[in-house]
Amino acid sequence: MSLVTFGTAVRRFWPVGLAVFLICAIGGLALAYVPAERFEATSTVVVRPSEDLGPNIQGVRFVLPSLAAQANTEENYAAVQAALPEALQNSPWEVAIETDPEALLMRIRASSTDAQAVAPVANRFAQRIVRQGPDDPLVVFSPLEQATAVESTANARTVLVVGGLALGLIVGVLAMLSAHALRPRIVRAEDLRKLGLPVLGEIPAHRPFPKRPSELFTASEHAPLAQEYERLRTNLEVHRARGGGSAITLSSIAPEEGTTATTANLAWAIGSIGHAVTAVDANLRHPGLHERFGQSNEGGLSAGQGAGQGRSIPRATSLPSLGLVVAGHIDQHPSEVISNNLAPLVSELQGVGEMVLVDTPSLSEAADCLIVASVTRGVILVVAARQRTPAEVEGAVQEFREAGADVLGVVLNRARPRFRRKQRGAAPRRATPKAEPDSHRVEPKPAKRTVRSGRRKT
Repeated sequence: MSLVTFGTAVRRFWPVGLAVFLICAIGGLALAYVPAERFEATSTVVVRPSEDLGPNIQGVRFVLPSLAAQANTEENYAAVQAALPEALQNSPWEVAIETDPEALLMRIRASSTDAQAVAPVANRFAQRIVRQGPDDPLVVFSPLEQATAVESTANARTVLVVGGLALGLIVGVLAMLSAHALRPRIVRAEDLRKLGLPVLGEIPAHRPFPKRPSELFTASEHAPLAQEYERLRTNLEVHRARGGGSAITLSSIAPEEGTTATTANLAWAIGSIGHAVTAVDANLRHPGLHERFGQSNEGGLSAGQGAGQGRSIPRATSLPSLGLVVAGHIDQHPSEVISNNLAPLVSELQGVGEMVLVDTPSLSEAADCLIVASVTRGVILVVAARQRTPAEVEGAVQEFREAGADVLGVVLNRARPRFRRKQRGAAPRRATPKAEPDSHRVEPKPAKRTVRSGRRKT
C-alpha cells in the first residue's frame, strides 16, 4: 500500500475511522470506569504430605486441584460470613482458590468493593480450610502467609484506557482502508485508462482558480493551468483530424465537477489559435457560461426559433474567432427548448466550419444532457478527481452510448499536478491570437471576420 492510497483513504473515509476510534475509546473508558473499583487480598496455605504418605510429593500434586474444589463450598462461605466483624457483614465479597502444584500451595484470593473486607475474608477463609482439614488423610494443611496488603484494580484502568485508544486507532485505520477498497474512487488518469477510456486532459487543482478564461490565459501565475487546457485542445484536434465531429457535448455525472469552467477555457484555448469555435450554454436550469465571459444572459438559446435564426444568436467575444451562445431566460420546459432550438443552431454552425462546444447539466440533475448528446453525437465527460467511482463512470458512459453519442474521452478535473513547474519569470500570456508564435510552431492566422447583428460572419 502506497502513501497516496493511505492518504486518499483517510481523506475519503475519515468519518468512518473517527467513529470506529471513538467507539473503541469509549468502550475502553466504560470498561475502566463504569464498574466500581475492586480490591484484592491473598492468603496462602501450604499443602504437604502427611507422615503416612512420606516424601511422595507427586501424590500431593495430583490431588491438589480436587482439594481446592472441596474447600470452595457454600458451608465455608457461610462460616466466613458469620465470623466477620459486624461492620463488614453487609460488604459484598468473593473468593477464588488458586493452586500452585509446583510449590504445593493454595492461594485464597478475596475480592470486594470494600477495601476493609478483603483481608479479613481471605484470612478467615484460609483459617477455615486449615481448621477443617482435608478429606484425604495423606495430606496436611498449614498456614503459610496471611493477607495483609490490599491490591487495587485501579492500575487495570490505565491498561484498559490505553488499550482502547490503541485498538481504536488500529481498527479505525483498517476500517478506512477497507472502505476505500470496497468503494474505490477515480484519483489518477490511470484509473480511467483501466476502464478503457481515453484521458483527453488532466486539469490540476489550482487555487485561486480564475473565474474567466481571459484571466487564466493572460496571468503568468496561471501558466501551468493554461498549459493543461492547451494539452486538452491538442488532444481534441487530434480527434477531429481523425474524422471526428465538430460538435461536442461537455457533461458530468454530478453537479460542481467543473463542466462550465472546462467548456469556457477549452473554447478560449481553441479560439486563441484562430480556429472558429462557439461555446453554447445548454444548461438552462443553472446557466453560468455567460458569467465566464462577462456577458448578460439575455436572448441566447432560449430565443432561437429553429433553422434560419441560428446565425443571429451567437455573440462576439474579445476573441475574434470565439462566439458565445448564452442560455437565456426560459418560459417553457428546458428539454423542450433544447429539442426545438439546439439542433438547428448546431447544424448551421457546423455548416460554416465552426467547432461547437455545448455545456450541459450533469446526468444526476436532468436528462437534458442526453438530449444534447444525441444532437452533437460526441461527448467529453468531465470527472472530478476523488469524487466518482469507476462504476459511476462506466454507468455514465453507457447512458451516453444508449443515447446515440460517442464518448470521445474524459477530462480529469482537480487532479494532482503531474509535476511542479517554476512560475517565476514566466512570460505573460496574451489573450488574442496575435501573440508571438512559439519557436517550434507556426500559429495560423485568424480568419478575417466582421461582426453583424451582434455576430461575426465570414
